[in-house]
Amino acid sequence: RGAKLNRSKICRKVAFPLLASVLSGGVAAALKGLQTYVDDDDWIEENLFFDSTAYGSFGTCMSFMMVFRTAQSYTRYRDGIDMVYGIMGHWFNAASNTLAFTRCSKAKAEDVENFRRLVVRLFSLLNCLMLRELEGQEVHEES
Repeated sequence: RGAKLNRSKICRKVAFPLLASVLSGGVAAALKGLQTYVDDDDWIEENLFFDSTAYGSFGTCMSFMMVFRTAQSYTRYRDGIDMVYGIMGHWFNAASNTLAFTRCSKAKAEDVENFRRLVVRLFSLLNCLMLRELEGQEVHEES
């Protein structure tokens, strides 16, 4: 019936990082807005600790984490693609071997040709179903 899309699981994976980034961005924008437009006496700059090394360290750590996570996700993606192409290659070999066995058949040529076409269609359908399942979208049945 196709892949079922689990929306609650996706929402949990996306909602927290999105909420955290929106909140932290909002706080940063609000503080900068207060400092720029409201704080005429430079009270924020005098009473709050602004150290450029802290921001630099934080930026370095975040950059390292983003690069590491991106590299890790790209490696996972490439491994998945390699596995899919490996499966498709094995199916191609299985179909080729099945078609090779028909050379020695004693059946009528028309029956052999029909069988070969059937095998090709079935393996093509199998490949299509596998790719559809990996697509991860919900299948809608038409009435």
